[in-house]
Amino acid sequence: MIGAAPISSLASALQVRLNDFVVDKTGLSGTYDLTVEFADDAPAVADAPPLPTLSTALEQDLGLKLEKGKAEFDVLVVEHIEKVPTEN
Repeated sequence: MIGAAPISSLASALQVRLNDFVVDKTGLSGTYDLTVEFADDAPAVADAPPLPTLSTALEQDLGLKLEKGKAEFDVLVVEHIEKVPTEN
């Protein structure tokens, strides 16, 4: 999945994959070579063992667990914007 990257990169990749916010609460620093194989929407390969779900694969392969919860983060809200002409 990800090679030579910080855990925050895994969180970003999961955020895109899951189309949901993912917050890294591992406290791990440094870079890691991460490989996770999981069942996708693609059909299974004949004579191959079935792959686990993403959540199960993360827990079995990396020892990481996805948990639903709430987190606080900063949000910037732009309520109005105008384009004012300027002289050249």
